[in-house]
Formats: sequence, C-alpha cells, structure tokens
Amino acid sequence: MIPTGIYGTPSAEVLGLPVNAIQFSPLIPSASALELQDEGTLGSMTMLAPPGTLERRYAIARNAAAQRTASVQLQRQRNRAATSPHRGLRKT
Repeated sequence: MIPTGIYGTPSAEVLGLPVNAIQFSPLIPSASALELQDEGTLGSMTMLAPPGTLERRYAIARNAAAQRTASVQLQRQRNRAATSPHRGLRKT
C-alpha cells in the first residue's frame, strides 16, 4: 500500500487524518523532511500549507512530485492488468 503524508499540523478532528500517515514539517523535531522523500512514494498528502508564498509553493511542488510518480505507476499497473492476455480466463 502506498503511504499517505501529513504536512504541518492540520486539524485531525476536522479532516479525519490517517493514524499511520508520515508526518512532514520543518517545525516538528521528529517529523520527516519532505525534500528527502523520493518521487512517487506517497499516495496522498494532507497539508496545512505554510503562510509564506515561497515556502508554500515549495511544499506544494514537493508534495506534487512525491504523488505524481505514484499515480503514474498505479495507472500503469492498472493498464497492464486490463490488457493482460490472461485477463478474464479461468482455470479449469
């Protein structure tokens, strides 16, 4: 399963955040660094965007990169399964 991420400190009560999500934030000492996350390794991200324009753009761009490749890989897997010559065949 592709992991989900949380950036910043969004309200868990309002958003219903997943318990096993990866926490990202430069302001939380135990949090992971989003810039160190490989591209395509996140399925989704809940983000409380930083208030500064440059910081917000950077965080959103890193988030998009981390998710973009993952969604492309998932789509490729679905396409392979749909075009498989063994699709729909039953063992007898």
